[in-house]
Amino acid sequence: MGFPGRSAPEVADLYENGQSERADSLLVDYYRERAHAISEELTAYYPNRTTILHKAFRMHNERERDISVPLFLIQADGICIHAFRREFFRIKKGALAARKSVDNANVDWIWNALTEPFRIALPIATHTRGVEFLNRRRILHGQSLTYGTEINSLKAISLLAFLHGLDRYREEYKRQSVGLDTR
Repeated sequence: MGFPGRSAPEVADLYENGQSERADSLLVDYYRERAHAISEELTAYYPNRTTILHKAFRMHNERERDISVPLFLIQADGICIHAFRREFFRIKKGALAARKSVDNANVDWIWNALTEPFRIALPIATHTRGVEFLNRRRILHGQSLTYGTEINSLKAISLLAFLHGLDRYREEYKRQSVGLDTR
């Protein structure tokens, strides 16, 4: 997560005003700069994923995005299972299957806002045919052959950072709640 609060509304406004190329550029710049720090955070927090994450980030840095993107997406599913006991890319009743676990966490109003993407069927997780955008199923089933771009690799890194950020946010909330209850 960690995306600067001041920049988020600017990026949203750019997308809403049809300036998606400018918005994409801001996000690409941000995740290019943060990729190494995200890699370190992920490997420190999920040590059992270190080998694969190191390979994925190495492939990203070596511009082998046709390899990094699937590795990142596979790890996104694994981190979501770790955090919410459900795969990220599974759709159930028009939303991500992890929605129930996310909603049951019931952390605070910020959590409810941050986890809104779990309440819809995200394009990255759907079974859409014939459309060329970052879509896990089309990539892992060999249907997409044009996904190996820097922007898609950075999108996958941002997804990992998002899931990790949610996992950490919930854990920190639990720690603070326990601390408050014992006083």
